[in-house]
Amino acid sequence: MECSHPNIGSGRGELQQHLEADRFFGVLIGSVAPLLRLTSSEFAMARQPLHRRYHKGPWMVGIGLLDKRPIHAKLIGQCITMWPEVEVTMALLLAILMKANSSDAAVAVYLSIRAGRPRRNALDAAAETSLSKQDYELFGAIMSVFATVEDQRNTLTHGNWGVCNELEDGVLWLHSTHYSNWLLSQIRKEPAPDANAHAELAKRIFVYKEADLLEIRDNIAALRTIVADFIWYLRRDLMHGGIPSDVIYLQLCSEPHIAEALYRLRTEKNAPSTPQQPGPLIGSD
Repeated sequence: MECSHPNIGSGRGELQQHLEADRFFGVLIGSVAPLLRLTSSEFAMARQPLHRRYHKGPWMVGIGLLDKRPIHAKLIGQCITMWPEVEVTMALLLAILMKANSSDAAVAVYLSIRAGRPRRNALDAAAETSLSKQDYELFGAIMSVFATVEDQRNTLTHGNWGVCNELEDGVLWLHSTHYSNWLLSQIRKEPAPDANAHAELAKRIFVYKEADLLEIRDNIAALRTIVADFIWYLRRDLMHGGIPSDVIYLQLCSEPHIAEALYRLRTEKNAPSTPQQPGPLIGSD
């Protein structure tokens, strides 16, 4: 499943080219590759634990093993190399929210912040002071999607990869912290290694199938389009080309990722703050 992702060259009005391209390739005409309506748990979890029948192997984790799974390796590379496009678009959003006289400075500040949470905090502070209540709610949904997709991408970059010959449609992933701790424990046990050590490590291994990686790649592409369209919406007085703002708003809210996030946020907001006591049963004394 290919996802439209325009390549925009340099030249006049580069930001406008980005936004106009996303307008034609993005949510507003529904040409983003189809994305399933997911529950929050499914959306956040694209990998599955290695089934216990494979725990004793044979499986391998190490350098170069992804060469045995070129399709998976290509998708992982696409996910990693597409992410800077999201970061740049988020930096542009901060500049728009701040109504900065020097947008270059706002972009530079955002990109200089390396940790994800401080970046999100900076965006939230700017949005809270500059957006209407309705638009701030939409912004919150976008940031919820951003946090989930960012976590999916970060997981790919902070793990070690491997293969299991019996899983031709999957690659193995192991968090680097768990892997390094396991290696250290084995060094401490030399020269009498634990015979069950590999089976214990296998409990920490997850499997990414091709479909899982396709989903992450498409989530990243969709996120960039969502943020670009939100920027376009915020600048609607200058760029909407006659399309009513409420139409743009409804189109953004109907995007599957955003619709799910809005539903979750509104459900949490409307949930009772304290447990409600059940009422009496009909006909009870």
